[in-house]
Order: sequence, then C-alpha cells, then structure tokens
Amino acid sequence: MAEDFMVTITNPERAAEWQAVFGTTTVHVQSPIPFEASLPGRPRSLVYLLDLRLISDDQRRKLVEHLARKFGLAKSFVDAELDAHGVPLLAEDCVATVDHPQKWF
Repeated sequence: MAEDFMVTITNPERAAEWQAVFGTTTVHVQSPIPFEASLPGRPRSLVYLLDLRLISDDQRRKLVEHLARKFGLAKSFVDAELDAHGVPLLAEDCVATVDHPQKWF
C-alpha cells in the first residue's frame, strides 16, 4: 500500500544528502499525511516516516553510515534506532504525492 505514498525532498542541503544515500530525492513514506513529532532541537515538527520496507539493503547500509557520520553515533546504534523509531522526514522540506489516488479517496 505505501508504495503509493512518496515525498520529494526540496531542501537543497537535505536533497543532496538523500541523493547520495538513495540515488534520488524522492522516497517512499508510510503515509502521505504528516504527523507531529518531537525531534532534537525541533519540538512539534510535522514529519513523514520513511518506509524502510521499500529501501534496498544497500540503501539502508548507506543510510546507516550517513546518519552515524552526521550525528557522531555508532552504526550499530543507528541501525537499531531505525527499526525502533523509523526515519522522520521534515514535512516542511518535502512535497508529498500519492500514486493511484482513486484507491485512497
């Protein structure tokens, strides 16, 4: 189902990061409707969650390496946190799209 939900990252800095990790600036998300989350230094942010089921093993490896390097964390910790909490994407940096909207509306 989530194959129909995507966001394109429009923030140039973050778009460059996602291009390096995923090879694209458009990724699948769990829902096209953002929700409020409390992120470090960004309380009450609207976010989408990356759909980790729809990334390849290589993309996950690159994501773990990127986040570990960016935040100075152990790769094993980052990998476990992905499974426990997912990957929030700031809604303000994204444009959401829904393929096959007739299925959802």
